[in-house]
Amino acid sequence: MTKTSAKPPPAPPSPAEDDVSSESSADEMVLVEGAGWDEDHSSSEEDEPAKKKKRTSASASPSAPTDYQFTMEEMSTPFFFSVRTMLQAEPFYAGCATTLADKIVEQASVGTVVTQPDDAPPPSPKSKKSKTSSSTTTSSSSSSSPPPAASESEDNARSIFGFATLLNTSDEELSSFLPQLISSLPKAASSFASPKSGSCGLLVSSIMINLPHSLTQSLHTSLLSDVAWAQANATGDGGAERELYKFKTVLVVSQLEDGGATDVSGIKADSKGRWTNLPPLRKIIDEYIIKHSTFEPVAVSARLPGGEGSVRYLVGGVKWADFEKGIKSFEQEV
Repeated sequence: MTKTSAKPPPAPPSPAEDDVSSESSADEMVLVEGAGWDEDHSSSEEDEPAKKKKRTSASASPSAPTDYQFTMEEMSTPFFFSVRTMLQAEPFYAGCATTLADKIVEQASVGTVVTQPDDAPPPSPKSKKSKTSSSTTTSSSSSSSPPPAASESEDNARSIFGFATLLNTSDEELSSFLPQLISSLPKAASSFASPKSGSCGLLVSSIMINLPHSLTQSLHTSLLSDVAWAQANATGDGGAERELYKFKTVLVVSQLEDGGATDVSGIKADSKGRWTNLPPLRKIIDEYIIKHSTFEPVAVSARLPGGEGSVRYLVGGVKWADFEKGIKSFEQEV
């Protein structure tokens, strides 16, 4: 596709590190069924594990008026502020946004972001990673607002349009908040994702609402490649880190498209055991995954700040093979 002369939209900046009021209000949020906690705002200084070269796949949409360039890059600490902002916008995760963002950006072995090449800082001489070749896609920027502006003093901060990662529910580094989050879910889901299982991954992802489906697909395909790489090459804890990425199941918690007005009582299984009549979800790709849930998908609510209203999520748990199948079936659609 030939690029037009229109300039790409400015990359959404990240929130300020010293924006205490924003973080405090989000962290006071009471989560599903009344669960809540005080989070630790500390950040680890440990080195990231070495990682493979990064993928750069994104296709062009012929129907949109302007071409924009995006890249898929591995998770790293400069993305912390943008990741935290996206988590704060999700009521289900907002109460632990800082701690969760810390863990996500430090887990470089598994995790991918969508960003723009013009936003990239000079490469580090220590980095072996190379996910820099760009690809072109199209998008309209009229349907969503960018995250809050970041402090200009954060010279190393990077902005993103989406991210996806998997966190092992038995990871001891998540023990300060994740077990409480999972236990707040209905019994079928909390038992499925119990830290005692040792092999369940929690899918944590967020995308801007106008992100093209082709980029959403590329983001999740990159995540599958991340896991395959990490299972063979992650070096943390003398190689023990690899065990964290040998997922057998995946828990998906996905926000309903309308925030919660949709009736979910019509969900039923078809002759092949796949769930049908699922309510529309904000991230369409999650519908392709949750339909393979081993238990009937259930709706949960996360209360908004101050307890004024709530947002509903659909929760499902799938086997790893069905997680891959859901992503690949979405790829065929886009």
